[in-house]
Amino acid sequence: MQWSERNYNRNRNRNRSTRTHPPPPLTNSNNNYNNDEAPKTLVESEQMWMRMRMRMQDQIQIQIQKQPPAEANGENIKEDQKAFEKRRLRREKKAQNRENQRKRKEAVRRLGLPRGTYVPCPEEAVRIYEQAQREEEYARRVEETRRAEEQEDKWLKEEQQRLQKEQQTREDEQQRLKEEQRKRECEQKTQEYKKLELEYNTMYEEHVRMEEEKIPEREAHVQRVLRQQERLDRLHEKHMELRDMKRQGRIGHEQWAKQLQGIQHQYVLEAHQWTEQQEWLERDEWTLYQNHREREQLYHRKKNNLEELEQQQKLEQEKKLANKKKVEARKIKEKELKEQKKLQRRLAHERRVEEQRILKQKKKKKKKKKKKKKKKKKKKKKKKKLNDQKQLEHQKKLEEQQILKQEKLPQQQRKEQNLRWDREQKQAQLMVSNQRKPLPGWGPYGIYRYPP
Repeated sequence: MQWSERNYNRNRNRNRSTRTHPPPPLTNSNNNYNNDEAPKTLVESEQMWMRMRMRMQDQIQIQIQKQPPAEANGENIKEDQKAFEKRRLRREKKAQNRENQRKRKEAVRRLGLPRGTYVPCPEEAVRIYEQAQREEEYARRVEETRRAEEQEDKWLKEEQQRLQKEQQTREDEQQRLKEEQRKRECEQKTQEYKKLELEYNTMYEEHVRMEEEKIPEREAHVQRVLRQQERLDRLHEKHMELRDMKRQGRIGHEQWAKQLQGIQHQYVLEAHQWTEQQEWLERDEWTLYQNHREREQLYHRKKNNLEELEQQQKLEQEKKLANKKKVEARKIKEKELKEQKKLQRRLAHERRVEEQRILKQKKKKKKKKKKKKKKKKKKKKKKKKLNDQKQLEHQKKLEEQQILKQEKLPQQQRKEQNLRWDREQKQAQLMVSNQRKPLPGWGPYGIYRYPP
């Protein structure tokens, strides 16, 4: 057996005890006909409803025929109606009294008066009390708002002062750091210039030393050159003597030629050596000059580089300062804009609050006027009603007097009637005066514990 089949059988066996009979047919339970009589078509349905309507009308007719005639039972019906009306009025009065009692208790609880205190107009008292409470709450909230605003202004002022102090401290610190940086840079430049100066002096001293070192050698060279010159001069003199001797004929041609050749050879050698010495002197001098020139150029180049660097740093510093000023100006402008927006928002809020207050006041005045008008109208209506009642009473009295006059009652009866009328009048006056007196439970300010 499969798992699903076993499960199905188990569930079926479990629920078998609850299904002892087949389910009812799927028909409307409100129908008054069996399932076999159910209409199959629209026409049959209409016929069936017509039959049911006729049956109902027949039943109503039978019930009407069974009832006794109304004429015979008229007095009883009237009496029943009167009793029912009386009971209804009593129920309504009791409900009204219960409602009034509940309202009075609620008013006593809401006003915080001692239990058992009589409140003549609970709704009005509660309304006035709540209005006073609302006004107090509104005044308290206004005061709280004012205090909060003052506190906020104070806090803002303190915050602004603190920020200004911090800004000042920051600026002082930046100025101090800048000054220190400038001093360091000045010292560094001074050191560099000193170093350069020392280098130049060293170079110059070296040049001088080299020149001094070269002096003996140069002097030796010069001496050699001078001696070479002297030798050359002697050879020249010898040549001149030999020429004179040949002209005078004191020497032969061969001997003259031989001696001249030796002199010339010696002269060439000496001249060559002299030239070499001369060139060395010139070369040495030129080398010294070149070295000195190169060192001077290097010194000037370094000096120029330092000046250019200084100039560049100065330009960069000026650029940074200009950028900083721009940033500060932008920040100040943004701050001013923020303050302006804040002020505008605050003014707008105050304006809205004022408008709402004026609107509320107008609504309150309108409501008060409407209420006053309503009260006046009610009073007028009441007055009219009282006047009508008084007029009716007066009319009744006149009629009674007329009847008494017509019947010509004896003196005693008239006296009694007058006494009764006086008593009734006094009673009415007493009732009116009692109504005017303050009721028990009232304080010196009426239903309120405090003056309104």
